[in-house]
Amino acid sequence: GGGAGERAWGGEVTQGTMDAECPRTKRVAGWLCCIFEAYLAYMTKRKTTDPQPLALCAVEALKDVKGHDIVVMDMREVPHAITDMLVIADGTSRTQVEALARSVEEEAEAILGERPWHIHGLRNGEWVILDYSNVVVHIFHEAVRGKYALEELWGDAELKALQQV
Repeated sequence: GGGAGERAWGGEVTQGTMDAECPRTKRVAGWLCCIFEAYLAYMTKRKTTDPQPLALCAVEALKDVKGHDIVVMDMREVPHAITDMLVIADGTSRTQVEALARSVEEEAEAILGERPWHIHGLRNGEWVILDYSNVVVHIFHEAVRGKYALEELWGDAELKALQQV
């Protein structure tokens, strides 16, 4: 048996002890498991999915809506890169920037069944990021693109001509 302040396994109960039978502990543990499973799925997908078909699909979708200065950067050989490929383009108006982003999103889902993990900046029309994990698409308003100079920031990456993608 166990006296006051002890559990059946013999451990003393203190303020910092997490009781496995406590509903709150079960919720937190379940929540942490969900986060860990999502992270594993993210990393597994990132490491096993060939980025080239998605990059090519993004390029074609950008061309369909008259995207300007489309660049593909192969980041796979760049140390500590956040993705395998960057696709960068710009548009001449906020409306076009939004249309370019929607075109990429719709084409990638229709052709490859891919949906972005995150979309940032869609409402402001200056810089939209479509994050597909192994491919990240940056769409700028032409007046803003030079300010961020991603091609210079990631200058170690191999620039791919559109025909090579």
